[in-house]
Amino acid sequence: MPPPLRLIDRRSLLVAGGAALLFSGAAAQAEAGGLLDAMNSGDPAAIARWAEGTMSPAGLRRRSAEAWGRLLADAAQRAGRLSLEGSDSQRGATRLRLRAARLTGVRFLDLRADRDDPAKIYDIRQVAQPVAYAGPLAPTTSRTALAAAIRRRLAFALAHDDFSGTIQVTAPDGTALVRDTTGWADRVARRAMTAETPVNIGSADKSFTAILIGQLVEAGRIGFDTALLSVLPDYPRPEALAGVTIRHLLAHRAGLGEPEGGILAYSQQPYDRVADLLPAIAAMPPAFAPGTRAAYSNEGYVILGAVIERLTGRPYWDVLAERLYRPAGMTGSAHLTRPEAMARAARGYLYAADDLLLADGRIVSERQMPWRGNSCGGGYSTAGDIARYFAALRAGRLLRPGTLAAMTAPASEPYPGVHFGMGFAIDTIEGRTLIGHSGGGSAIGVGVGLRTMLDSGWSIAVMGNYDLQYAQALTTDLATLLARTSAA
Repeated sequence: MPPPLRLIDRRSLLVAGGAALLFSGAAAQAEAGGLLDAMNSGDPAAIARWAEGTMSPAGLRRRSAEAWGRLLADAAQRAGRLSLEGSDSQRGATRLRLRAARLTGVRFLDLRADRDDPAKIYDIRQVAQPVAYAGPLAPTTSRTALAAAIRRRLAFALAHDDFSGTIQVTAPDGTALVRDTTGWADRVARRAMTAETPVNIGSADKSFTAILIGQLVEAGRIGFDTALLSVLPDYPRPEALAGVTIRHLLAHRAGLGEPEGGILAYSQQPYDRVADLLPAIAAMPPAFAPGTRAAYSNEGYVILGAVIERLTGRPYWDVLAERLYRPAGMTGSAHLTRPEAMARAARGYLYAADDLLLADGRIVSERQMPWRGNSCGGGYSTAGDIARYFAALRAGRLLRPGTLAAMTAPASEPYPGVHFGMGFAIDTIEGRTLIGHSGGGSAIGVGVGLRTMLDSGWSIAVMGNYDLQYAQALTTDLATLLARTSAA
C-alpha cells in the first residue's frame, strides 16, 4: 500500500511541535483506567477529584475541576458505560479508543499534555474522524471499473455519515466520470445540497492567489525573488519583512504569523481591500528568520493579496474574477460576503465541542465567519468550477507551462511528510504526482480536497461541509484509485 495522502490540518502542527509524550504503554492504560472509572461512576465529584490530581494547573485554570466533573459526567451519561479498547501515544497526546454501551462503533478521546508539565493533562478533546474504508482500492483498467470503485467508496462514506456535499471525478476529456451530491446545505431552511450550491473551499484559495502572483511574474512586474519591501515599502512594521521575498511567502517560509493563523480574529468587520488587514498582521512578530524553516501561514497569503492589489491598483477579488475565474469559465465561484453566504451557500456542520463522545448529531457551525474571504482562503466554489479550473491550468490558460512547473516543484515541508511547492500541495502515490490544495480544518465545518494529475488530466473535487478530516479520507482514497488506474 502507498503512504496515505497527507492533507492539511493546522492543529496537527501545534500538537507535533508541542510537548513530549504524555505517557505510553502501561502508564497510559493506568491513567485511562482512572479516567474511565471516574466517568463510569457517574459522579461529577469523583471526576472532579480525578481532574484535581491529573490535570495541569494551566488546564484547571481554563476549566475548573468542578467544570470537568460536570462535562465528563454528562458525556458518560449520554454514552453509557465506557470500556477501553486501547490507546495510541503521539507527540503531545494520548488517544484513547473506547466502546460505549449506548453508542455504536469506536469512540476516541485525546488526552493532551501540558507543554510545560508533560506528565499532566492540559485538555481532553473529542476526536471526530471518519470510519476507515475497509474495501479494496484495486487497480482499474477501464472507466466503467473506475467509476464503480469510486461509487463504492462514496457509498461507504455515506453509510457512516462521513460526507456531505458534492464529489466530482473528471476524466481527461472533461467528462464528469462520477458526480454525486448528498446532504443539506442548510438543515433549518431545508435547503438540500445541489451541484450548484456554493461551498466554502477554505485554504484552497491559496493556489488561486499563487497563480495571480505567477501571472505578475510572467508579466515582468515582479520576480519570485523580489524583496517584499520593494513592493510594500509602507508596511506598518517594515523590519518584520527584512529579507522576505515573494518566494518565501508562496512556500510558507517567511516566518510571518502564527502556524495556526488567526485570520478570523481580525477579519470580522467589513473591509474594502485585503491590504486593510495588514496592520493586524504587522502586530505579530516573525516566528523565525525567512528561509530558515517552514510553517503554514495564512498571514503570508494575506500579504500576497496586498502585493497583488499594489501592483494592479485594484481589489484582490476583482483581479481574481478577471484573471482566473473568467478565463477558466468559473461562473459559480466568488468570495461571498457573510450575508451572501448565509443566504445561499452551504452551511458548515460539526459536533458540538462539549459532545466529547459524539453522542449527539452534528450541529450547524456557530464559529464566526469572516466578513469576506480573501487571498488566504474562504472563497466559495462548486465541483464543476473546480474541474474547469484544473482544465484551464493544464491547458496553459492561467500560467505558462514553465511557470507552472516551477511553482509545483517541491519547495517546503510545513508539516512532517507534507510537501508544498509555491502555492500548491504536492502528493506522490505509487510514482504518480497530484497537485492542488485542500481547505478547512477540525471543528469548523469546512472540508475540501482538490487534486489533479497534470500528466494524465484526471482531477478530483471533494466539496464538503463537514470537517476536513472527512474530506481528507475520501480525497486520499480517490487519489489512490486514480494513481492506480490505467483508464484513459
